Amino acid sequence: MRATTKLSLVLAGLAFAVAAPASAFAQDQAQPAQPQDKTDTAKTPPQKEEAPGTDGGSTVTVTGKKNGNKIDRQVYDVGKDPSNQNASVADTLKKVPGVDVDSNGDVTLRGKHVLIYVNGRPSQLLSGDNRGLALKAMPSKVISKIEVISNPGAQYGSEGSGGIINLVTNVALPPGHFGNESLKVDSAGGYQPGIFEAVTTDKLTLMGFFGFNRSEIANRSSQALEQFDTNGQPASFNLSNVAISGHAITPIMFSSMEYKLGKDDVLNGQATLYKGDFSSSLTGGAVSSSPTMTPTSDMDMGGGVGSRFENESLSLSWMHYGKRPDETLKVSADLSNNVNINDALNDLYFRTSGTPGLAGTTQRTSSNGTSKAKKAVLSVDLNTPVGDDQLSSGLQMTHDDNEQASSMFGPGAPGSVLSLNPNLSQLFRWRQTLYAAYVTYQKEIGDKWTILGGLRSETLVLNTHQVISGETNRINYTKITPSVFATYVLSSDEKLRFNYSQRLERPAPYDLGSRLVYQDLNNVFKGNASLKPQITNGFELSDEYARGNLTRSVRLFVKQDTQLISTTNSIIADPQNLGNVVVQTTRVNQGMANTAGVDVYFSNTVSPALKMDADIIASKSVMRTLSWPGGRSIQSLGGKIGVNYTAKNKDQLRVDLALTGKAMTPQGYTGSHAAAGFQFTHNINSQVQIAFGGSDLFRTDRKKTVVQTPLVYSDSEAVERAPVYYVTITRNFFSFPQPKH
Repeated sequence: MRATTKLSLVLAGLAFAVAAPASAFAQDQAQPAQPQDKTDTAKTPPQKEEAPGTDGGSTVTVTGKKNGNKIDRQVYDVGKDPSNQNASVADTLKKVPGVDVDSNGDVTLRGKHVLIYVNGRPSQLLSGDNRGLALKAMPSKVISKIEVISNPGAQYGSEGSGGIINLVTNVALPPGHFGNESLKVDSAGGYQPGIFEAVTTDKLTLMGFFGFNRSEIANRSSQALEQFDTNGQPASFNLSNVAISGHAITPIMFSSMEYKLGKDDVLNGQATLYKGDFSSSLTGGAVSSSPTMTPTSDMDMGGGVGSRFENESLSLSWMHYGKRPDETLKVSADLSNNVNINDALNDLYFRTSGTPGLAGTTQRTSSNGTSKAKKAVLSVDLNTPVGDDQLSSGLQMTHDDNEQASSMFGPGAPGSVLSLNPNLSQLFRWRQTLYAAYVTYQKEIGDKWTILGGLRSETLVLNTHQVISGETNRINYTKITPSVFATYVLSSDEKLRFNYSQRLERPAPYDLGSRLVYQDLNNVFKGNASLKPQITNGFELSDEYARGNLTRSVRLFVKQDTQLISTTNSIIADPQNLGNVVVQTTRVNQGMANTAGVDVYFSNTVSPALKMDADIIASKSVMRTLSWPGGRSIQSLGGKIGVNYTAKNKDQLRVDLALTGKAMTPQGYTGSHAAAGFQFTHNINSQVQIAFGGSDLFRTDRKKTVVQTPLVYSDSEAVERAPVYYVTITRNFFSFPQPKH
């Protein structure tokens, strides 16, 4: 089921990514992209201009008085790195300081989970834990810039304690016809053709995209699981391994429109429709032993998973530009509908078993599930100058209507009619409405200081219904969170930055259900109706310098989590009566966690042809939970190094090395792992480009997770197919109207 959710997002990211201008195809390809910690030029009607960057790539533009400065984020240019033109957004994010992208495409910022926005708004298609494949499929060349908001302020929803990454695509296009055809093929057997076209007049811009993606999946995982009794003595031991192989086929269609209603008004619209199918097979085995290591169960497993998914979405917005600089009114409405349907079949052959009657038999289980999600968002945002200051305010209403149904059948003999297992079946519905209001005020004090303060109020109304048991629950509360940002200009090349914000991380509604949900043979999940939001206070202090081709920054950061949303594990009786060791996972509010560290970034042009960048992150985390009342700590060191070489004929070679440090979890930690990759880009002519690349060249990107509690110890490792090599060929075409004489 989890694999199904991942694949339902694979091409969803493409839908909005292609809203970026085709003018990105014609960008200067002589300079590699580097972070630009700059302020944005105020937007004045009817043009929506990008703030100019330094021709050398990385800049930190330090300004004195400037209305509309975005002092709450770091901005990274995408278009000036030629290697980004044939890479995915996941590949490009790997180059951003502080950001880590693992082998699954999952994104973290300094070890913390982040939200991903598109053009300043939340994206449902990139939400949840399974957005990685979407980012791996999204082409980077259609992203104008990436904004990293490590401590989001009051204008952003109070979720996501780790921060926000905003993908900016909406850049104005000159009149003309633009297009792009591309084909990517990889050594795993996947391929991805796509075509994008845009037609622009003085008032109207129309864009469309059609793509087809076939992704090949090959994963291996293993787990060693040990159970202890209340006296701390070993009670059982289980060793399992699973190999999954399969593919997803997903076509997608997208269209967008921008129309200038007049000198001061712009109307935008987007529509997306995509469907897909996924199928896979799995093989593996599991052995359970007694404390004396005498086998009590030995079985082989095989089976398959299939899924179908579809998504429709529609977005409309109206922007009005006032008579004064930075005076804007924006009204937006978003609608989306998501449906996922999946089913699975497992055959288990027991060589030996401690359960009477199972030894020497084959037992079959099957499951099916459906999830439906409808979402509507209405928002109004107003920006207005107050003298040299800036006042922003907004209102937002978000309504979700969701349903999750799952059924488990068996065990039974293959070919027989399998009976429903009521202990592992559920129908869970919830409706959620969030009302939010915010106000921020930015003031410039002299030529050195800029201060931005804000407050946000959110009221949540959530109703859940566990249909099978008849259990209902209602949650209604209001939270107010503050934020403050400040910059101090030391010189024209250097400034100090300080920020603080308080954030909420709400539990997902399905975390509140009270029935068991099947995950795999050894794991089930049970919700907790009394789960409360986690509160995070974030602090940062940074020194940022840029001059010529040299950029460096030193950022000190502290994160403090209270009412920590933690997971607890316990061993329960096997609800399928197959004699397996089954771990039940539940989320609870317990304890606190503190993380403090430093992030050092450096970039410089060694020679006209060679440029290097490096990012090093060192941190220490301390956590206290019910499992560890005395507290425990972990030290982590990670980072990445990139080398970009430009030949005289403009060919580009990019090599990246990355080390992801350890990260503490409420019950253990995730281990460190490394990866290496490269991409070579060659311009065949002014319109055709070809790129060769590879990822995880030395098969070192292995995800290890350790759980260590008084009752359970687990050591698991997940590995994907590696290395994977790819080739991408791209043809750009565009035309402009002839000038009148």
